[in-house]
Amino acid sequence: GGLPNPHNLEKRSTLKRVAWLCRDNQLIRRNWSVLDSPNRNIFEDQVLLNNLEDCHFGFLDANLQLITEWRNNIMPNTLALGLLPKAVQFNLTLSNWGKATFLFIIPTAVYENV
Repeated sequence: GGLPNPHNLEKRSTLKRVAWLCRDNQLIRRNWSVLDSPNRNIFEDQVLLNNLEDCHFGFLDANLQLITEWRNNIMPNTLALGLLPKAVQFNLTLSNWGKATFLFIIPTAVYENV
């Protein structure tokens, strides 16, 4: 979720399409004005952090293995393993703060196939 729509007053979803990118020593939050845009090349970028020495993501699969890329269409037995990773790991290194690792659990995926 991300776009409040109290009492469903507007005829739209409350979901918002976003992406997080590590590019040119920056952490960037990319968002689109609509959830399922016919043109994904129209977006807005916001720089959240500068001066990154390192920045990368990892994904925890159904077997609790950390993988570097998550795409349902390239994962073997996607339906058997679930459509979402169990968690997303975000690793960054800032020149003035050092290393940090964050783990974001995906609640829907944790309880799939339970």
